[in-house]
Amino acid sequence: MTEHDKAKRFNAMVLPHLDTAYNLARWLTRNDDDAQDVAQEACLRAFKFFDGFHGNDGKFWLLAILRNTYYTWLQKHRDRY
Repeated sequence: MTEHDKAKRFNAMVLPHLDTAYNLARWLTRNDDDAQDVAQEACLRAFKFFDGFHGNDGKFWLLAILRNTYYTWLQKHRDRY
């Protein structure tokens, strides 16, 4: 799969769920700026590992990545909370 094909498939399968991912990040972090950071990092991770995604619905896959990204973020910022 070329990078262009990967990007097209990613845009069609994952990006429509970005608002849902942000909403989950907002609920988890309780802060708009932190939610944006977590959602952006999750989206970057999702794109990086998109070759390993073999499903038809990217929503739950993206939300699982976001949850794991949040746990990583929380460990780095534990002293703030």
